[in-house]
Amino acid sequence: MLRRLAADRPVVVALEDLHWADTTSVQLCEQLLRLAEEAAVLLVIAQRDERDHASWRLRELRSASIRT
Repeated sequence: MLRRLAADRPVVVALEDLHWADTTSVQLCEQLLRLAEEAAVLLVIAQRDERDHASWRLRELRSASIRT
């Protein structure tokens, strides 16, 4: 759905309190990160600085893709 919307115009997706996300929600966000690299999608994520939570992986994935 987001890919289709982004084909017509840019899309902004804002997610907050990701530090409370369950595993499935974090996996969905990983897919959204990949989509944001391919389509006109801006993904805004707010989370606490909790490195032991699964959501921290999203920050690491994004940082790695920026460096390459």
